[in-house]
Amino acid sequence: MIDIQSFNQSLKMKWIKGYLDDDNQAKWKSFFNYYLERHGGNLVFSSNLKRQDVPLLNLTDPFLTEIIEYWSTLNYRDENLDFFSTQIWHNSLIRIENRPFFYKSWFNAGVKEIRDLLDAEQTFISYNAFTAQYNIKTNYLEYYKVVSALKHFRKKCSSNLNNSTRKYVSLLSSYNVCKKFYECIIEKKSSTPIKSQENGFLKML
Repeated sequence: MIDIQSFNQSLKMKWIKGYLDDDNQAKWKSFFNYYLERHGGNLVFSSNLKRQDVPLLNLTDPFLTEIIEYWSTLNYRDENLDFFSTQIWHNSLIRIENRPFFYKSWFNAGVKEIRDLLDAEQTFISYNAFTAQYNIKTNYLEYYKVVSALKHFRKKCSSNLNNSTRKYVSLLSSYNVCKKFYECIIEKKSSTPIKSQENGFLKML
């Protein structure tokens, strides 16, 4: 028996696959670009945003919001993350004033992962070094807030490399992406019967 709600969610994952496909030149993508441009475009789909934080994006398109919420339900991870390669933007684990954040000017200058703000000794570069390296117009307070948020995240983060956050991103390359995502959604909802349940069922037969 198909889980209708999960099946509906998996169908909408195909829109993400189409949006991230550079060879897909469909006109509908311009609508997604319009709403996501100020958030870094497809950066939203490679981030670590949890579903509860999606409304903070303040997207006025309900369909796109719904798609991102479904995606975040599958893609969000809060453990076994590599500190140095963690993406800073739209990350629910890295917060300023209790919300994820995104600085477009920083992103456009090449600041994406935590490692981009570290020196050779793996310590955070100074404010002056940061502005000189990336040529970004900002202020010390803004930079201090970001560094403080990253330091707070480091206390909760393991430095062991783990690729679990890319699990569902890789599924987008599947030929039948709807089927794969449906299986993943069902996997989160279902549970394997314990041995006693299996034996009881066989006795009934």
